[in-house]
Amino acid sequence: MSRRATQLAAAPVEVRPAPDWRIAHMTALVDIDRLGEQWDRDGLLLLPRPGGLLTRRDACAVADCPNQVPGGAVPLCVSHARQFARSSRSDVEEWLAAGDIHPVRRRHHEGPCAVTDANGLRCARPAHGIQRLCRGHLVMWLTGRRRGVCFEDYMARARPLESFGACAAACCYLEAVYRQARLCETHYVVWVEQGRPEGEEFQTFLARVRQPANHKVLSLRGLPVLVRLELLHSICCRMDDQIRTGNEDMRVFVDWLRATAVASVTDIDTCRMNHDWPTDAGSSRFARYVFDRVRLAYADPGDEQRRDVWDLRVFGHSGTLDFSPIRQGWLKEAAQAWASTALGRRAQSTLQHHVHDLGLLSAVLATSPGGGQDPACLGRADVERFLARVRVVPAARTGQPYSSERAVSIVKNCALVIREAREMGLVPTTLAPAFSFRRGDGGKVVDGDADRALPVYVVAQLEAHLDLLRGVPGNPSGGPRPSGLGVLGERAGEMAVLAYQLLKGTGRRVGEVASLHLDCLGVDEHAKAVLVYDNHKAARMGRRLPLADTRLVDAIRAQQSWVVHRFPNTARDKLWLLPRPTKNVNGTVHLSQHQIQDWMRVWIDHIPRIDAGVLDQTGEPVPFDRASIYPHAFRHTWAQTLADEGVAPSVLRDLMDHSSLDTTLGYYSVGEARKREAMERMGRYTVDNRGVTRPGDAEGSRTASLREELSWVAVPMGKCSEPTNVRAGGQACPIRYQCAGCPHFESDPSYLPELSAYADNLRRERETMLAAGAAEWMVEGVSHQLKVIVDHIRNHQAALARLPDGERAVIDEASKTLRKARQSVPVSFLRRREGEGHG
Repeated sequence: MSRRATQLAAAPVEVRPAPDWRIAHMTALVDIDRLGEQWDRDGLLLLPRPGGLLTRRDACAVADCPNQVPGGAVPLCVSHARQFARSSRSDVEEWLAAGDIHPVRRRHHEGPCAVTDANGLRCARPAHGIQRLCRGHLVMWLTGRRRGVCFEDYMARARPLESFGACAAACCYLEAVYRQARLCETHYVVWVEQGRPEGEEFQTFLARVRQPANHKVLSLRGLPVLVRLELLHSICCRMDDQIRTGNEDMRVFVDWLRATAVASVTDIDTCRMNHDWPTDAGSSRFARYVFDRVRLAYADPGDEQRRDVWDLRVFGHSGTLDFSPIRQGWLKEAAQAWASTALGRRAQSTLQHHVHDLGLLSAVLATSPGGGQDPACLGRADVERFLARVRVVPAARTGQPYSSERAVSIVKNCALVIREAREMGLVPTTLAPAFSFRRGDGGKVVDGDADRALPVYVVAQLEAHLDLLRGVPGNPSGGPRPSGLGVLGERAGEMAVLAYQLLKGTGRRVGEVASLHLDCLGVDEHAKAVLVYDNHKAARMGRRLPLADTRLVDAIRAQQSWVVHRFPNTARDKLWLLPRPTKNVNGTVHLSQHQIQDWMRVWIDHIPRIDAGVLDQTGEPVPFDRASIYPHAFRHTWAQTLADEGVAPSVLRDLMDHSSLDTTLGYYSVGEARKREAMERMGRYTVDNRGVTRPGDAEGSRTASLREELSWVAVPMGKCSEPTNVRAGGQACPIRYQCAGCPHFESDPSYLPELSAYADNLRRERETMLAAGAAEWMVEGVSHQLKVIVDHIRNHQAALARLPDGERAVIDEASKTLRKARQSVPVSFLRRREGEGHG
């Protein structure tokens, strides 16, 4: 072997580390263009723009002033704020317009020394002091001044000095002031304070020393490439979230990262950080945000699915899924596999409910022999045990048993997951077929939605305290606090009232009101106002709802005008009717439904008194249950009001934007006692087709009442007592579509809306016949029907007009009750097969 070969063999082989994939990953994620001119690529400096998202400071209102506003109500820097305080004016705008403003004299000049030679060559060293001289020239000037040399003569004879170069500190962006240490003024002072370390200690000092405290500059120098990219990615995410971040908060955390010399943010021991971290709240929030965003950037969906708690942001959603309560390994794996397939099909809240309910099933299975770990040992008996315990197990949040409705939902959710997981092959094949849920296992859900509507007198009491609602935003205690109003300012109170008016006046869901676009007002073919909204629950966007309340329309237009004026630099199609107060500098984020719910809750709590409309045994008004007043209750109230006015269920279904009529009918239920009372009261005002009122002064027995119930059948606009038709359940009427002319037909004042609507239809039908030149006998037939209907209407109106006001109000309330009851069993004119009656 040659000498050269021997040397090569003895030489150590250089092993180059593999490139870190995280650098390429972060480079692809970081959007440097998002920072614009606020990022100095060459100097690795962040230069926050006054009034931007990277600083909490605004520029001074004085033109050409380089200073920034430290905070407070006056939009001036410290120097100009003092000048304004010494002036005789009380308004800043007037003071600025007067022009009696003196420029600010800076104690510390930023820039090169002012000394130049005859050729215009300037001193390269940084200036120091108000004379704008570097330290060397300042010392020479002070020496000459003691000998009587004036400043002008000194400047004429002074010559430029060579630069000492940049400061040797890794983080520093300033020029060196001291020749020997090659440090700037700031780092020289820190070096002296630390005992002037030398050698390796000095190199460590240079690498880890903090950067100069300057709210105009944030230095990312001296950081590893990966850490710098992770910080830039987090800062860009923070800007996308429209979170204003103080430069001081970022500087503290950046200096801490530089001092710890970590290779990545993920390498930091959070326990050590919590122990060593300063108590500054702003920097702590920024640090937690960076940790969260960097961890999210590196997260892998496959790895996340193997965790007990999923961060749904990894999958493009929000919130978390906690599988830790599921104790059986096979059930947890099946639940996780099912959830991964359901992420795109079901809402995040729905998934959370299903996984939570599986945890309850798991808890019951854990009490069986073997703890339910062996799926082959499970059977129908375990399901039966779960069905028996689901109604008595206490809820973790309240400690009380679940309601019957919630218990039914729990059973259905568990049955759904087990069934779908079995169909997709996600459960072990050893799981016995007997371990399954049958139809009706959970029982029947009792729908109590109809009882959620607020009484009219309660709504009237709320309307009387709208001033309290105006004072709620910005302060949990109910009073205005400008610091908590954000971009809304003084408009926040009016916006809270508008949100309430939209809930009450449109019947839309809370999320639909919160997410109204700025251009949510449209017009129909008759130039009438309509509300354009998005039905997020059913994924039907751009729905249109007629608006009859002109005051609500005017309030919406006033809010639209304010939003446009408040965010003039944002495109109109990106604005919302109800913008979010915080983290929303450009108005592109709408109000959250939780904010509306919080406003409502605080408002209801601060109303001194809400009466239920009845008296207790001592004669005092009974207070209304405030827990029954919440935003979604106004949707039920709106629907109930329309039902009381006689709106048909099919029409109300469209107004509520329901896909099923059964859902709409769930909004109306009338108690049997109340319905019976209304029927007995209305029976005294029943009129037949001859205008004769049925005698009803004396109260009959229960048997007579039941006989009365069996002697008639419901028909459009009234009741039919023809025996053959009654026995056939309304299917054997000999006179089709002409009930009002039949001697067996009766009606009462509760049918006035239907009678009036039918009369209008007959009038339109007659006008159409006349215009088409129809035969005279056809026109006469419609005219006779119209006369009979009009007579019914007049008889009812005349009978009501003779009543005292108190009794008239009672009859009106009874009419509403009966109309509400009829909504659940609508009766209408339908075309039937040959041989059938009209019913």
